Amino acid sequence: MAVQAKVASLLSNRTVAINAGLLKGVKQGASVRVLKETPIRDPVTKENLGSVTSTLLNLRVVTVADKFCVAETYELQAQPGVIDWPGLDLGSVLTGVSSHIQLLTVDPLLVDWRTVKVSIGLDVEIVTPK
Repeated sequence: MAVQAKVASLLSNRTVAINAGLLKGVKQGASVRVLKETPIRDPVTKENLGSVTSTLLNLRVVTVADKFCVAETYELQAQPGVIDWPGLDLGSVLTGVSSHIQLLTVDPLLVDWRTVKVSIGLDVEIVTPK
């Protein structure tokens, strides 16, 4: 079962509140896709040709209330060619990849290779395991 909802608030650099909860069937552990709609325009006429919806990031529901839930990032983002010495693991040494948990921001000036800009009102799809 998929629940359509929206990002209600950015709570921290790893968590968001979503405007759907127990009353809509959301359960702890549910998968969340934050969606981004990209308009497609004709380069010559500038006519709106439609749009493409893609996944901006994936989250997991960690807390559920009646009318909202809280979801957090869990995916690692890798920066090729950089070795992160603090907390270095063998995988980093062998692959030359520095990995960090994906972070969230509402400030476009803070976006870098491991940070995703999240806006209030973005569409989300919540898939609750049966």
